[in-house]
Amino acid sequence: MLECPDFIEFSSGTYEILNDCYGEDPRHPVIETGSYSIEKGIIAFTERRPKQESFLSGDAKSQNLEFHRSEDSIKLVAGSNVFYFVTEGEVR
Repeated sequence: MLECPDFIEFSSGTYEILNDCYGEDPRHPVIETGSYSIEKGIIAFTERRPKQESFLSGDAKSQNLEFHRSEDSIKLVAGSNVFYFVTEGEVR
């Protein structure tokens, strides 16, 4: 279990990555924002605007990861890196 895990909030084609330890605003600790789309098992994070380093790493304007959704979690895969997130609600 990570002490300060990243969280992702998805909303109408946009996303925010939050982290309680690194976000500047303790009430809404956003460390990255951008757009996303999901197609054929790939999630594309585009128009990335990182404020702090997140699980996505780097400063590329876009990044594609394998996307696997189960009933209660999301698994994102980037090469040998695998990231798991517990879900609340739907991601489309």
